Amino acid sequence: MIFHNLASYDANLFIKNLGVTAGKGNCVADNEEKYISFKKQIFVDAFINKEDKSCDSKGEIRFIDS
Repeated sequence: MIFHNLASYDANLFIKNLGVTAGKGNCVADNEEKYISFKKQIFVDAFINKEDKSCDSKGEIRFIDS
């Protein structure tokens, strides 16, 4: 997802919730208050493979500043 003005204002809306939801997160900070980009690993679905083992399907959402 590409955001205009992410580093200045919009990132604060998302950063607060990154640690609350499950999955790994990572961010690139310009300083303590401004984040240039960040990403969050999310759970998509669970399935059973050919060996009858349960597997999780995960995706990644990236937020970047334009």
